[in-house]
Amino acid sequence: MSKTVIKGAQVLVDGAFIDAEVQLENGVITAIGQNLEGEVIAAEGYLLPGLIDEHIHGIYGSDTMYGAEAVCNMSRRLAMHGVTGFLPTTMNAGVKETHDAVMGVKLAMQQQPEDGAVILGAHMEGPFLGEKYKGAQDARANLLPGADNFEKLTEGCGEVVRLITIAPELEGAEGFTKYALEKGIVVSAGHTDASYEQMEAAAKWGVKQVTHLFNGMNPLHHRNPGVPCAALTIEALSPQVIADGIHLHPDILRIDNGYWRTEECRTLWNLPEFPRDYDLTGVRIRNVSNVLVKDIQIFYDRGLPTTDGKPNVVLRVKSQLE
Repeated sequence: MSKTVIKGAQVLVDGAFIDAEVQLENGVITAIGQNLEGEVIAAEGYLLPGLIDEHIHGIYGSDTMYGAEAVCNMSRRLAMHGVTGFLPTTMNAGVKETHDAVMGVKLAMQQQPEDGAVILGAHMEGPFLGEKYKGAQDARANLLPGADNFEKLTEGCGEVVRLITIAPELEGAEGFTKYALEKGIVVSAGHTDASYEQMEAAAKWGVKQVTHLFNGMNPLHHRNPGVPCAALTIEALSPQVIADGIHLHPDILRIDNGYWRTEECRTLWNLPEFPRDYDLTGVRIRNVSNVLVKDIQIFYDRGLPTTDGKPNVVLRVKSQLE
């Protein structure tokens, strides 16, 4: 059996980067250490496991809402940045637009690019969202969570939905959560004004995640702790964060709850020139700051490079590389 050894990179082991070699046999890591045997692949920089992106709307101008071809383009582009699997994520949109997007993910999975990150299924961010903290989502498309609405949205393609974001305070949320779990869909709380008590109840129903913590939800308050406190204190909940230094102040990421899920959700990510105005499924967005545009270009999450070439999430959250 042929063996391969990757040499020259800093290897992520137990939360820290160390000088080490990695030996592989038939595509499986068999050893991490020094002076390992095998055909040598010379490397540099940082070596870490493939990244799984469960919340990404688009990249390099391709967007989940644009259909199968765009999702396949996302797959190829993400592989260039160390992502090995992802969930293309929908925006809040009408029934037909949402159905077409989820069907596009299904078709893209059938056309899986050999040189791309694996398309693992779809993440539906909407339309079972709250209006008060809609953010950039189009609240005109909001629907109440329920099996009937879900089936209209995903007729013929519902089996590819792996994750869905809902507002737990909405009528029907409990029943829908239990329905989704029976279908093997992970439920996340987001774009929500739920109280701490409502989040406790949601966790008991089976809600497992909180979508982009601190964004699209009520604020943390000492007398009304709300969703953020629930995300950080209820063990059953795993919070996602947008670790770009813009959606959250960098020092927020020093709050160590033991596990952050990081996400990047911009179609415009890495475009050579960011437009001053752009459209997110009917919602017009205006860039008001060139600094913001530049910052988006240089700050990435999921361990992708920052201006100094160091993985951003490791730098910001674990402070391993300071």
